[in-house]
Amino acid sequence: MFTKGKLIWMLFLCFPIVLVVSQLTISASVWVSSNSACLDSEAVPISITLQNEIPVAGIELHLTYDDSNLTVSDVIASSRTDSLSVFEWATGNPAGQLKLLIFDIGGRQISPGTGSLGEILIAPAPGADPGKYALTLSEVILGDSSGRSIPTTAKDGTLYVKNCDGIKSEMYSPFPGTFALSQNHPNPFNSTTLIRYSIPDRNREVRPHRTTLKIYNILGQEVRTLVDEKQPAGYYQILWDGRDQTGEEVASGIYFYRLKAGKFNKVSKMVVLR
Repeated sequence: MFTKGKLIWMLFLCFPIVLVVSQLTISASVWVSSNSACLDSEAVPISITLQNEIPVAGIELHLTYDDSNLTVSDVIASSRTDSLSVFEWATGNPAGQLKLLIFDIGGRQISPGTGSLGEILIAPAPGADPGKYALTLSEVILGDSSGRSIPTTAKDGTLYVKNCDGIKSEMYSPFPGTFALSQNHPNPFNSTTLIRYSIPDRNREVRPHRTTLKIYNILGQEVRTLVDEKQPAGYYQILWDGRDQTGEEVASGIYFYRLKAGKFNKVSKMVVLR
């Protein structure tokens, strides 16, 4: 069990650097995915994704949920976090809150990039009612190796609980049935926009696909790479902050984003208005 604020003190102990209380100006984003589950079904995965521009030495997250209708059975580390020495989670203090602490005693950090921190296995509780249940990031603390807090935006997720009596359960699989790339939202946008896409589980095997998501200007020049990694079947969402690969804000205009995953290849258009 751990208490709020434990992260910063752990970083102070793990890194032989003077603790600095000032914040960095570089930001990061953490978001929780959404999913659906049938009443009386097994737990489904909810992904926690981190998009960071600088190395992250430690993370403390508090996820609030309706524990009268939902129950958390496990939290599983991802390839970005399974090599770190501390991946600690606890629920029930207070009720309806999951607390997650991630860092490494040896000083290893989470490299810049975009990808999953892990998956929460969550299911409808016995006697749950069908409905839409919020998965709220009530506390998000990221720190660098100097103990400085990294400014972070957070986006919440949702678990849709359905009554699936008489309906084939595969219709409510936690994995999508087809590749898809959705229109970014908002569009047009000024500062940030969210891009959603899905990778299917066609053979009921969570087989990873080489996935890239890139931004291009109207001349076809590559502006930013948001994703370049192998990703398993699932629903994904990526926040673009309207900056290029060097961190500079892009100018107003028309831009294109292109998703390639396996043999899937799709391009969509978006507009930046400064």
